[in-house]
Amino acid sequence: MEWLDRVHPEDRESLRADLDKHLGGTSAYFESEYRLLHRDGGYRLMLSRGVAIRDESGRATRVAGSQTDVTDQRRVEERLVHAAMHDALTGLPNRKLFMDKLTLVGKLAAQREGYRFALLFLDVDRFKLINDSLGPAAGDELLVEVSRRLRRSVRPGDTMARLGGDEFAVLLDDIREETEATQIAGAIQSEMVAPFELSGRQVFTGVSIGITFNSNLDQPAEDLVRNADTAMSRAKENGQAGYKVFDQGMHKRAVERLRVEAELRHALDRNEFLIYYQPVMDMASGKITGCEALLRWEHPERGLVLPKEFIPVAEETGLIVPVSEWLLDRVCHEMASFEDAGLPLLQVSVNVSPRQFFHHDVLEVVNGALESSGLDPTRLQLEITESALVANVDHTVRPLVELFALDDFWTGYSSLVYLRQFPISVLKLSDSFTRHITSNPGAAGPAQGVLGDCISRARGKLSAIIATSIGR
Repeated sequence: MEWLDRVHPEDRESLRADLDKHLGGTSAYFESEYRLLHRDGGYRLMLSRGVAIRDESGRATRVAGSQTDVTDQRRVEERLVHAAMHDALTGLPNRKLFMDKLTLVGKLAAQREGYRFALLFLDVDRFKLINDSLGPAAGDELLVEVSRRLRRSVRPGDTMARLGGDEFAVLLDDIREETEATQIAGAIQSEMVAPFELSGRQVFTGVSIGITFNSNLDQPAEDLVRNADTAMSRAKENGQAGYKVFDQGMHKRAVERLRVEAELRHALDRNEFLIYYQPVMDMASGKITGCEALLRWEHPERGLVLPKEFIPVAEETGLIVPVSEWLLDRVCHEMASFEDAGLPLLQVSVNVSPRQFFHHDVLEVVNGALESSGLDPTRLQLEITESALVANVDHTVRPLVELFALDDFWTGYSSLVYLRQFPISVLKLSDSFTRHITSNPGAAGPAQGVLGDCISRARGKLSAIIATSIGR
């Protein structure tokens, strides 16, 4: 009794059960782990093992064994287990632990009618830019602070995890309404509004969130994470620091996107791209003054694929760079061949992807296409969007700007500034600017004012304002 009295009250019942099991003959030896009172007033974790010594009648008279202090050993083991299941930087559960928990909750939901849970997939906006510009240490500071703010935003008992990189997840267990999940997503984004102090600098960012809910089926944890990730990507496409709820249409579009990407990678090798030349007309004289090269994809099974179906995929995957280089080279050679055939000399416009301006060899690509084709450089015009011009003002745009037409003008409301900074000779107005000029009387006045301002600020440099672009 002196021994048992020193055992922690919560462990006495299990210790007695282990001892009785052996003494009663249902186990070959005695083994039990419990907390034992130390003379310093604290408890130590003990491991006891032993065998009963019995008399001739088989009655146990005593137990011979050992008692070992395993406190430090268990602490080390617990630390190792914790390290294996938690993120070292933020202290949150890692992907493995989170997926295990998600699997258990998914099985519970399949067994219990009406049981619902939500999964939030979070991605830190502009993380790569911050990490690259301020350094990895600042990036780590940002992730730690995001995890702190995340803890403040969710309910007690909800499971948070860092899945890797700048991706986080939150499991909202046992929710009654879907609005609970969207409210928590809103609370998380509100927490991220305040500036982050990183390496002595204030940085503003947010998180894009994808939300998915369990169905009545026992969905694999991987599928749930994939669905929430897909919804998060859609939220990013719609603008950063937003959230989106997953629907099956998103999954179908994601699968279609992967298929297009796989086929697109072979399109160049299989010579499946075509070039259409769209005329540019002088509205006063009705004469053709130039043309624009338009890329089309002649798919062997689906026929003609329009740019809106494959250009976004090419941009996202980086395939737009080799495709654009092929387009530029081919256009220069074809325009030179038209000249050799005695056709009228026209200026040709070629769309250039913003991604190309992050490649330091863009100048060599343009010069190489001109030199190999023998095309007069004055007959080539590169079209760059307003957003690409703004993002690359001090990069490779400036040496090439005299070749540029400014495409999708007046989508960013900062366009007029650049009419004075650069010798831009052609503006192509965005459809959103021209769409209602003829149908909405109230739109004509502002449009006329903007056009007048464009001409004034350009100081005579503009040779053309293209108001519509049909069939692009």
